[in-house]
Amino acid sequence: MKYGFTQLAVLGILAACAGNPAVAADIDPTTPEGFVKVQRKIQCSVQDEKPVIYTWFGRAWSRVPGERDRNVFNLNGFNIRQCSRIEDETRGTGYRLVSREIMLYLDPNTNEVLRTWQNPWTGQINEVIHVANDPVNSRPTFGRDKEGKPAVRPLKELNGTWFMNIEVPLFYTNPQTEAGQMS
Repeated sequence: MKYGFTQLAVLGILAACAGNPAVAADIDPTTPEGFVKVQRKIQCSVQDEKPVIYTWFGRAWSRVPGERDRNVFNLNGFNIRQCSRIEDETRGTGYRLVSREIMLYLDPNTNEVLRTWQNPWTGQINEVIHVANDPVNSRPTFGRDKEGKPAVRPLKELNGTWFMNIEVPLFYTNPQTEAGQMS
């Protein structure tokens, strides 16, 4: 799964740096240290334990063969996060992100938070269970691998704009899958 919001955050950070030569000179995302600094600016703050709020919004659509897609929910999410500096003898300076998040399902017409939802195909009224993920933490991020070699993830530059994709595999029990299989 690729998260567009992270890609947009990279664009914003690096575009801001490109517009300010003093800042751009301080960050070289192709070096291990620069990569960590860019990642930390995207993910949280360069100040330890400073809470930062990520938000996202969108729509959930139905897809039924032979029917026009329907906007069944609007979505609004919030992730509260902070980072802390960590040191490793081999990998150097990195950081660890800790966070928690919620995502609310909203009425597609009024944007009111839904408590119940009427299934448009069956007419059944269902309780809405909003997403509450706690924790949503990441592994430590370093610019060097376990052997101390640069482990910079690829960034792509196109006409002065930088791009990055991040895949986040989710391996946990999902009650909505058959027999709660891992998703």
